[in-house]
Amino acid sequence: MAQDELIQRAQELAVASKYKSEFLANMSHELRTPLNSMLLLARSLSDNRDGNLSAKQVQSAKTMYQSGNDLLSIINDILDLSKIEAGREQVVFDDVDVTELVDQMAALYSPAAEEKSLAFLVTIKQGVPPFLRTDRQRVGQILRNLLSNSFKFTQQGSVTLTVEPCPAEVRFPNCVNLSALTAVAISVKDTGIGIPKDKQLQIWEAFQQADGATNRQYGGTGLGLTISRELSRLLGGFIQLHSDPGLGAAFTLYLPISGPAPGATANPAKARVVNTNIELAKAAVRIADDRSHVEKDEGVILIVEDDPYFAQLLSDLCHHQGMKVLVSTTAE
Repeated sequence: MAQDELIQRAQELAVASKYKSEFLANMSHELRTPLNSMLLLARSLSDNRDGNLSAKQVQSAKTMYQSGNDLLSIINDILDLSKIEAGREQVVFDDVDVTELVDQMAALYSPAAEEKSLAFLVTIKQGVPPFLRTDRQRVGQILRNLLSNSFKFTQQGSVTLTVEPCPAEVRFPNCVNLSALTAVAISVKDTGIGIPKDKQLQIWEAFQQADGATNRQYGGTGLGLTISRELSRLLGGFIQLHSDPGLGAAFTLYLPISGPAPGATANPAKARVVNTNIELAKAAVRIADDRSHVEKDEGVILIVEDDPYFAQLLSDLCHHQGMKVLVSTTAE
């Protein structure tokens, strides 16, 4: 009887977790759209185009904009994790140029390195194939999470991004489609504060941080590593951590060169079903735009947005920049 009750409780927990994840995944648009509207309005106020705001009011608008951006970042993390848990995260495999990917990360984080006077070293070692069969956006998201952490927790020394053939001694117990000959290793190493041994399992769990005190020095939601771990599984790979307190940390992302084998990912994404009736209803909404009087060689911005208020707000901002606007309420 006790075992049956435990099984029932576990099933109830699984169902509740599934409903929670699906609810948050479906709330993506509803949460982001009003916040984006607020961000655009705050940015518009801080620009003070009419010159009728005081310096204090402009500063307040800038503070609103920055706070809104911080909130949007938190919401994005929560929604990403919820979509993964609900099996709603989509991955698109394509040939990704390794050099282009690394150059993008170098350009993105060089300013942060200069600001903190850190050396930022980027290396692609001999033997790495020119292309990987993977999802460019998701790999970029993982690397941004890892690099952001390294720069946040490193006050002096260096941060290193290295792409190399997978070392022969690496074992892949949970990724049967991978071997040292069919995978690459992308590592992010730093000379930061490091992670204590007793915290190295905890940091992978949602909302968990090595420094979890309310007066902690470093901010963040504690979701970046959780999301990165789950995305690596969707891509058919995994992430390993090596760290010692005071000596820095090294996160290594192992990815298959030719994409995951069929059924090899731990949590494969499910295709999202679009409700055609809803999309057709939205298509009936028309937003006034400049399509009837666009002249040759004029600058034109295409806005694809199903929220009429937000579309109008974007249209007004484009007009302020001297651009003509075309508005569509559906991607189709």
